[in-house]
Amino acid sequence: MTHKRSLRLEGPMIVAWAALASAAIVLVAVLLPGSVEQGIRWVVRTSAKFSVVCFSLAFAASSLRHFWPVPASAWLLRNRRYTGLSFALFHFLHLTALVAWGLWTPKFLESLDALTVVGGGTAYAFVAAQAATSNDASVRMLGRRRWTLLHTVGSYAIWGVFVFTYVPSVIANPWAAAAFALLFVALGLRIARRVKPPLAGR
Repeated sequence: MTHKRSLRLEGPMIVAWAALASAAIVLVAVLLPGSVEQGIRWVVRTSAKFSVVCFSLAFAASSLRHFWPVPASAWLLRNRRYTGLSFALFHFLHLTALVAWGLWTPKFLESLDALTVVGGGTAYAFVAAQAATSNDASVRMLGRRRWTLLHTVGSYAIWGVFVFTYVPSVIANPWAAAAFALLFVALGLRIARRVKPPLAGR
């Protein structure tokens, strides 16, 4: 019974599974036929998919619980911290793959413009800050108000960078269109929460 409970998708186990998935992504890339660059690009694409899904779930967790008070939304809200940490894990895998891509193919680095570098760098700074402060000790040290401000501003900044990244590919790439829609649904839920009562209260 104890062993079964330890394997439940709950709390830190969520991050552990995310770490296992990250390792699997890298392993698949190594085993894929083709060039090293193709493997690296596969890691870039796959880690981006995992990270945008985890981010959107964490971003909309409280709003989903507000409108749909069901066990699934309760689980998501209860584990929002760990979903966010899983997002950070996948997103830093994404960064590692981008760096590897740049080292392997210098032309990739040459194609980056200043806006992409600054915007992406800012987003990663917020991801790192949020991951480092996703614990009760940081809430006490920073104070609830400053902690909330950091995570709120950081979340919207990351959301904006995601949207900016996917905009150019929305029409041609079905995944980009799906990610773009997911991000706006998550934002819509957060906005709607401010103006509508929960379903349970109607």
